[in-house]
Amino acid sequence: MQYEPNEDARTLTKTHLPAANTPAVCTVAAEASQMWSLCKITGQLYGTLAANAVLTIAVNGAVIWTITRTAVGAFDYDFPFGIPTGYNQALVVTLAAGGASCTGELNIQYK
Repeated sequence: MQYEPNEDARTLTKTHLPAANTPAVCTVAAEASQMWSLCKITGQLYGTLAANAVLTIAVNGAVIWTITRTAVGAFDYDFPFGIPTGYNQALVVTLAAGGASCTGELNIQYK
């Protein structure tokens, strides 16, 4: 079966802005008759980064993409063809904590 995203699907968003030294997590729950497609990740690290903040994408519990953020500031990752899940699979995007005086903001767009 080949995955063909629905280009007419409405784009949905989730945002998480936790307290300092707390991971930012955006979760899209699994639904039996639904596939998700991650389109974009944006966010920012504020304050002083004491430890590298790792950004990960997991589908159905398996990490499929990761990148390490080594500096504070804004970031923007586009996935023009989307990162798809299967039916009844959750999508979790996590920005690890960057230290006691660092706050992370995470935003995702998905269909």
